[in-house]
Amino acid sequence: MNKLGFFIFPIVMLVCAGSHAAPDLCENFSGKRITSRAFVGLDQTHDYVAERELLNQVGTPLDCTDWATEKGNLDALDIFSDVSLRVQADGGDAVGVSYVFKE
Repeated sequence: MNKLGFFIFPIVMLVCAGSHAAPDLCENFSGKRITSRAFVGLDQTHDYVAERELLNQVGTPLDCTDWATEKGNLDALDIFSDVSLRVQADGGDAVGVSYVFKE
């Protein structure tokens, strides 16, 4: 690697790491009414397998304690390598939630 590479490589790695913004934290939206729910990454698994483990429902306030329980339940199924929650403001006191799965 030339001298220029020693300087550019760390900068590129820093920029790439920063480009993967963390999903909005549940705590930032706790108590806001859920208006929509989506599943991302369920290619081999039927939606109902995930749905039966969920406590947060459309029309109810988002509860981060319930999310922690949901994540534990989904992890215990041992069919996902990762499960995360994306929360997006949906105007006023409402949010949309997306459960993101890696199978």
